[in-house]
Amino acid sequence: MAKFTKMDEGGGGSEKLFMQVKRADDGIKIKLGCNFLLTAGEVIQEICKTLGISELQCEANFPTEIDQFGTVLDEVTNFHSTRSKLTADMADSSHRVKNLVVKAEDARQLGEMGLMKQLYAELFTMNEQLIREYKLRSNNHKALLDALKAVNVMISKASNLRMGKAKAKVVSLSRLALKKKDTNKFISVLQNGGQSV
Repeated sequence: MAKFTKMDEGGGGSEKLFMQVKRADDGIKIKLGCNFLLTAGEVIQEICKTLGISELQCEANFPTEIDQFGTVLDEVTNFHSTRSKLTADMADSSHRVKNLVVKAEDARQLGEMGLMKQLYAELFTMNEQLIREYKLRSNNHKALLDALKAVNVMISKASNLRMGKAKAKVVSLSRLALKKKDTNKFISVLQNGGQSV
């Protein structure tokens, strides 16, 4: 068993890392222990590169990172549902704006200036509301993109624990689970590489 100490990215402490290598009937079994998924992936990629390993499957258990990542997945779900609601609200507001424009123009042609002013005042209010809705939608979209970037980073970290077909399988199964909005399957793929999915 080899033990290493690696400085953390902040430089303020150290990260414990251990590796245990055992010979088994079906090959060599390596147990790697560390606190961070990113570090484990870097070590595994370096081992595979050094030893010329092109195919590698593994199981991983990083409960703290997975728990924190569950929050990101919840945010993605919330941002998607908020986006749908905001899109529907904006479509409804746009339809009302079109109706107000037609009614205001009718009032102008009929010489009903009081009604026309009232309709244009409503139109101004609706326009302000549309601008607010657009800003909300824009902020929601930015937050969604940030959360999706975090999801892609997690998929990348999990795939770096594997090599070859197993690595590609993690990426494809993760994306499929996300598309189906199956959080449990997604987490399972990250942990076991899709071996029992």
